Amino acid sequence: MIEEFDMKLLQEYSRKYFNSSKAQKSKILDEYMSLCHLTKRNTAVKRFERFRYSSNNGRQFIKKPGRPKKYGSLEIEILKTIYYMSDFICAERLYPVLRLFVSQLEANDKDFKFKYPADVVERVLNISLGSLKRIISGFEKPKKKRCHLSNSMLWKDIPVVANSYHKYTDDITASACDLVEHKGENSSGIYAITYVNVHFYSQWITRISALGKDRTAIEEIYSKLLSSNPLYKYGIVKKSHQDNEKALLSYLYHKTNLELSRSRAYKSNVTHLVEQKNGDKVRNIVGRFRYDTDWEVELLNKIWEISDLIDNFFIPSHKIISRIKDDKGRTVKKIYDTPKTPYQRLMESKDMPDEIKKELTMTFNSLNLVDLRKKQIELRNELMWFKKRKRLALKNYQVELVA
Repeated sequence: MIEEFDMKLLQEYSRKYFNSSKAQKSKILDEYMSLCHLTKRNTAVKRFERFRYSSNNGRQFIKKPGRPKKYGSLEIEILKTIYYMSDFICAERLYPVLRLFVSQLEANDKDFKFKYPADVVERVLNISLGSLKRIISGFEKPKKKRCHLSNSMLWKDIPVVANSYHKYTDDITASACDLVEHKGENSSGIYAITYVNVHFYSQWITRISALGKDRTAIEEIYSKLLSSNPLYKYGIVKKSHQDNEKALLSYLYHKTNLELSRSRAYKSNVTHLVEQKNGDKVRNIVGRFRYDTDWEVELLNKIWEISDLIDNFFIPSHKIISRIKDDKGRTVKKIYDTPKTPYQRLMESKDMPDEIKKELTMTFNSLNLVDLRKKQIELRNELMWFKKRKRLALKNYQVELVA
């Protein structure tokens, strides 16, 4: 505790300390330390600062005078006008044409000389590049709006849904779709694509291939979807969630009455219901090769026709019901429902019309899993054989060119 005598010393020496020069401050500290029996200078300085803070009801910071301002509000106003008139170009590009811009302002404003004296204009014309950079850096630069000519209304009208799986998992009217490209290691030219459509509630999958990603290919895919998928044929699907593929979004937006939603751009894990099917149900069957001929597309569609029957009527799938998480929010365990085939889920649904159930039952009774697997393997082998022949022909052609 600081006693009354020490308090008087502190009051006297602190005033001397803050009103003295640097050389005198050292002597004042030495005197105060000897009277109060202090060993550290830092302790004395802290006492002075604390006393000053308490006596002035808060610390007061005295701003140093610093360098005088050369450019006032009028000079900055001229430079700001020129900066906005130049469409926000940088100081390096603005500096050489500064005199030209000032002359243009003088010619178009009758009151220019009245508003800005000659000495102000002279200082602006003789400004250095460094000063111009410093002043321009303090100006606010408005953000330019991007102009989308063809898809501006398309992106605005189709909402983004980030949690599509959790939102539509029990919705019998919703489906998700995505496009898989069969371009191999070469993305040039026209190549085949496979349209993957998955029903959220039942996991019913439909795969259709076409050559190219233009409007014609999308129309061909959608017409086949309406004829092959019973959920589309009977008008059960009314909501469609898809990736941000322009041709697909444009066709569905302008040519269908579906309630559309899309995933976030460049986020492949958003539509994971379809994304996980791309590898398991497409690339694991036909590989990651390049297919760019009509014959290959025809083979792909034959493979998908058989594969859809196998996956929808014989291969069960399960959906996540809940997740068990630890204290840090990490998923420890996933709880799934009872595995069922898409056919079983549709048959057990109370909202499914009897017409679809009858058609699906007739289709199921006519199927033979062993025969379907044999046909699928034969078609895959035919596709791989054609792929090898095409690759061999390409190598022979390259050898002939070199020779």
